[in-house]
Amino acid sequence: MHISDALDTSLVSLYGPTDNTRTRPLSASSKILCSQNDCYCNCYAFKTGEDFLLDKFGEDYCMKDITPSNVLSALESIIG
Repeated sequence: MHISDALDTSLVSLYGPTDNTRTRPLSASSKILCSQNDCYCNCYAFKTGEDFLLDKFGEDYCMKDITPSNVLSALESIIG
C-alpha cells in the first residue's frame, strides 16, 4: 500500500483495527474502507494481544463490516 501510494497509484485500502488516520494512503485517488466495529481505533489487540481478541470476538470481527460489495464499489469508483 505504501509503495503504491508513493507512486501515486490508485488503490483501495482496508482497515479493521488499525487507525486509518495514522497510516492511510495520501493519494487523492485512493479509497479507504474502514470496519466500524465496537473497538474501532481502540483496538484490544494492541492492548491485550491477538489471542485475547480472537477469544473475545472471533476471527473475522475486525474486518467483518467491510463487505465484498463495499470493495467492488470502491474499485468501480476508481476505475470509472
